Amino acid sequence: MKKLKFPIFVKPEFSETDVFVFAKASQFEREDVVAGLARLGGQRQPDFFLSYMKSAEVLINHGIETNSLDDVALPVFYLQRHAVELLLKRLICWLYETNEFEENASLGRSIFLSVNKNGKETSTFKGQHDLKSISKVLNSAVALFNTIAVPQVISDVVELIAVFEKQDPTWSRYPTSGTGSKHHDQENPVPLAKIQKYLDLIRDSVVYKANEESTFENHLYDLWLTSARATGHAG
Repeated sequence: MKKLKFPIFVKPEFSETDVFVFAKASQFEREDVVAGLARLGGQRQPDFFLSYMKSAEVLINHGIETNSLDDVALPVFYLQRHAVELLLKRLICWLYETNEFEENASLGRSIFLSVNKNGKETSTFKGQHDLKSISKVLNSAVALFNTIAVPQVISDVVELIAVFEKQDPTWSRYPTSGTGSKHHDQENPVPLAKIQKYLDLIRDSVVYKANEESTFENHLYDLWLTSARATGHAG
């Protein structure tokens, strides 16, 4: 039996909305709060989508309660759009790896990889930050496997965020775009609560659930696992 590198502490209760599957050592629960410390890593790997999503939710609630939503709008929007970016890439990776397992992998490689003028392969999505471009890769990858369609809620939230990122994806990060154009030369009402509701729907109906619910990511995982087992990449 393989010995674990780090000890595991089981939570008394686990929710599918928890960022961490496992608890931390009980002696740190109160100490860390007092010291203002956070712990992660080892056996306690965070769910990045849920972490960024939950952080946005905390800031939105704080902004509403203290009438400071304008003050936190930029970091909230960034947390929301980054949560979407991370999830899109995670979903694509299931299909990318599944394609790599297959004997006819070359048939779909052009979806995931492009070849530059020097003949070097580069990812079409890993270094990409434009949500609409990443979403197109996901849709193409799903079509390759003739699997269930990408849920509409993903397209909806991408389109809503893209309204503000017309110039480039740095709208919530910098005052100007890469070409020098000002991002915020006009006042814009930003529907943070509406975007967050879309993220709630994605969390509930798209992301993987350990209880074997029929979510979109569960389906992609099953596809990956079937292919991995058939090709000797998983037991």
